[in-house]
Amino acid sequence: EFITFIWRLAGMPISDKKYDLSGINSNDYSYDAINWAINEGLFEYFDYSHGNFDANCPRGEAVWILYNYYN
Repeated sequence: EFITFIWRLAGMPISDKKYDLSGINSNDYSYDAINWAINEGLFEYFDYSHGNFDANCPRGEAVWILYNYYN
């Protein structure tokens, strides 16, 4: 959900490059948001091919994502 909020803040852009995201359906509401976040480098050091995108987002990770978004 956190990435989806940031994605909406950014105007819901659609990325040309799509990643193979195991565990998430391409029809899921967060699929485009997660692809965008990966393309923008917001998930630095995150193994998106085996990621648990439904997990809670710890405070430190949220701050890191916001830092990457604004820089």
